[in-house]
Amino acid sequence: MARSMTASTLFQFLRQKNRLNGLMAASFTLLIVLSLSHHDVRHVAAARLPSFARSTLSPAEPVVARAVNAHFELERQSRRYSPRETLAVALRVASADQPRCAAVEQLLSAFRGGDDRWLSFEQDEQTARRCGGASHAVTDTSRHEVVFVRVEDAVMDSHDGPNCRDCASKLVVVHSPDPRRLEDKKAEMLDTGLAWMVVSDVQSTPTGHFFALRALPLAAREERHLRRFRDLQTRDLPCSEQKFILAEYQRFGFGSSIAMLAGASYYAAMHNRTIIYRPGREFAYLPPNFCESDNLNCYFHGFFHRQHRCLDYVDAEIKSRPVLDPPKAKQGPRQLDPASRDASDPVWLLEWPNPAGFDGTYYDFLRKNGYDVRASLTGLLLLNPTRRVREGVEEHSNGGSKLARYIGAHVRHGDKKLEATLVNFTSYMDEVERRGRASGIRDVFLATDDAEVVERETSEYPLLRFSLQDTLRPKSGFWYDGFRGKQFDLFLSVYTDVAMLSQADIFVGTGSSSMSTLVQALRGVLHKHETYMLDEKGVAREAAMSEAFFD
Repeated sequence: MARSMTASTLFQFLRQKNRLNGLMAASFTLLIVLSLSHHDVRHVAAARLPSFARSTLSPAEPVVARAVNAHFELERQSRRYSPRETLAVALRVASADQPRCAAVEQLLSAFRGGDDRWLSFEQDEQTARRCGGASHAVTDTSRHEVVFVRVEDAVMDSHDGPNCRDCASKLVVVHSPDPRRLEDKKAEMLDTGLAWMVVSDVQSTPTGHFFALRALPLAAREERHLRRFRDLQTRDLPCSEQKFILAEYQRFGFGSSIAMLAGASYYAAMHNRTIIYRPGREFAYLPPNFCESDNLNCYFHGFFHRQHRCLDYVDAEIKSRPVLDPPKAKQGPRQLDPASRDASDPVWLLEWPNPAGFDGTYYDFLRKNGYDVRASLTGLLLLNPTRRVREGVEEHSNGGSKLARYIGAHVRHGDKKLEATLVNFTSYMDEVERRGRASGIRDVFLATDDAEVVERETSEYPLLRFSLQDTLRPKSGFWYDGFRGKQFDLFLSVYTDVAMLSQADIFVGTGSSSMSTLVQALRGVLHKHETYMLDEKGVAREAAMSEAFFD
């Protein structure tokens, strides 16, 4: 008989593998594409899944060392290092003070001992001079950089990640005796940085307090774009001296909207315009009074989501424009006549799916210049969850059994039939079985908006062990309007699907789904390269975003 678990099973699986903190920013890209109403996880097969081995971390180790170990565990997973492989680490103290040196000594002590520790630290000359001890030349091969810095010396751009294809993430540990200053600095770094992930929120140490963030590596061209985009969104000029693009949230799935926003960032940078988003309720999943606005800044850090100071100016400009004649007339700000758009126009309106200028020619331009909207690291910039959201996910979750190696499959039915030909379940499972035989993996995490699939068809595959989140939803899936007014639990539950699909050893999805294509992109960022996508005929193709793409 199948054994029931809660959605926390999957969450704890990620947390105990130290995967979850690193995933928080990236995998929120697809939070609410699937609509789930409660979160029991049901094992369709009777077999008990294996548990992970206990972590080698000791509770007595300093909290700083635990944060660093969590960071390098994420590095090991994304780069496929063996458990006992030694990593060269460049350890740098960015400011000279005794508490920092004490933290360094704690860190070094925690990783000495000759057991199965897999970190080999090298201090650069500056650190050795400040804190004592032997120094080593920090070469290009010492790509795993750990930086300790006082809160007053934490300058944003100097700590952004490296920009090369095979660079590792950088860990920045910020220290202060004042936890409030640290909270403010952390929010500032997450709001204005390029690609940060939270490894540790503010914690106390014997010498004060600290937090730790990972700075992800960025391809050079992506870094240039993100800096340009950030400058446009944050420039300090009178509203009358700027040019804008007004974008409206549409009643589509969250994945589709984020894909549009990522593409729009290139569009804005290309035309030297600031994007402004009108507050909307399409994504107001948070509890009452959780956030003072209904914008995405309720969920995520980043300058992209805050209500822009020039919104009132743009609104006034829009209201002065001519109204379209029926049948093209639409309500609200979309009454702007596209024919009036020209380079001198202070406000352009960005409409989905075919805004003027945002067409095939634009996408051809992106491809010619080596960009792919789906794979854009802009998603990491846009979707760095706030602490309250991360804490909500933690509160939503508690222990359970864990999957070891597994295949992730996203079966999109439901309202997708309104847009594209549905791929039948057999086509998905044929590919899953093929990949399972080649890899020896039998466990399958199934994300679907069609609960009938589980009841009707999974029993036809006795050699596979399925895990999925049980849902009570309409037989046809959720229509677009159905996303509105759902509970915060929906938001947290879908995150579990996103995390599991992004971190699967192998992923099988469909190119007609925004969720699948964005998971595909996230897996490329996270160096998960066994990704297969089915076309409308059910034919699978290899579709990994390879490392070469990010060169």
